[in-house]
Amino acid sequence: MKTFFLLTVLSVSLHAQIFVRGSMGLNFVNMSPVRDYLNENYAPANDQAGSFNSAVEFGGEAGYHFDGYDIALEGVYEFSSFTYSLGYAQYTFDYTIFKPSLIYYKRIDGQGYFFRLGGGIGPRLVTVEETKPPVTTPVKYTSTGFGIVIAASGNTMLAKNTYIYIAGDLRYDLNGEPENESGVKIQSRFRAENISLNSLSAGIKLGITYNF
Repeated sequence: MKTFFLLTVLSVSLHAQIFVRGSMGLNFVNMSPVRDYLNENYAPANDQAGSFNSAVEFGGEAGYHFDGYDIALEGVYEFSSFTYSLGYAQYTFDYTIFKPSLIYYKRIDGQGYFFRLGGGIGPRLVTVEETKPPVTTPVKYTSTGFGIVIAASGNTMLAKNTYIYIAGDLRYDLNGEPENESGVKIQSRFRAENISLNSLSAGIKLGITYNF
């Protein structure tokens, strides 16, 4: 049994190629509970949050190229901020979400390029910092959840083993209802309901892929 296991690991190592990727991008996020919360409680009539709002993303990925497919672990860090002036004070709502995902890709190889289409799933780690006037110290809220991602990317050779990475993805994340260290959740002043950060998003990104 040990011999079989060692042969299997050796076979995988011989037929797989390690790759890494770094990227940054822009996401267009529909987070309707947050939108409604901001518009009803803090956003002025001439500065209402829209159905989709932008968020910045930094991402990295490491995995293996096999014959015709890839398996990778991706880590994405998304953040966005909303700020409104309320008289002489300022309200802020900042959030960050760390999104690790295990992704399976179907890969199509060409001369000097490769194309991938895949999907994956993973946990979601959320942090919110909210500052409500007249208090100037932000209150921190956290939650955990999970999400799924569908991603497509094109990789064009820039130099030996180095590729320009251009990609797009769709994500559906159940990010939960953040709460502070006392267990208190974010709640509207006009509705008896907790605010979740569940979201649907589409993103575009640019980066570099390197094959070892």
